[in-house]
Amino acid sequence: MYTASGGYYLDGSSFTQKKSMSHTQVRIPMLKLSIFLILFILSFVFGAVMHASATNDEPLSVNVESAPLYETHIVDSGQSLWMIAKLYGPAHIDIREYVNEIILINQLKTNILFEGQRLLLP
Repeated sequence: MYTASGGYYLDGSSFTQKKSMSHTQVRIPMLKLSIFLILFILSFVFGAVMHASATNDEPLSVNVESAPLYETHIVDSGQSLWMIAKLYGPAHIDIREYVNEIILINQLKTNILFEGQRLLLP
């Protein structure tokens, strides 16, 4: 009878006998580890190549005819976005849309303007 108190495993070997792994039992985990390491290194190299190609220092070519033209306005005391939009906004565009464009272009967080502040106007 095989019991734990008798010092035997269910396969008949005793606790005192050292179990040795066969050659194939050792090779399979090593093969899995090797494949994992190769895939990890390849993904790292791929990421480095993609990063290097995405951050090249080639100058951007801009077509001057299609580039938006901006005017610079320096805010005077007491001026608001609404007043500036009335001064510079084209007649065919709603003033609210023009104010929103000014806010987007200048990345304004609030509608509070300060004297001497520079604004880009479309």
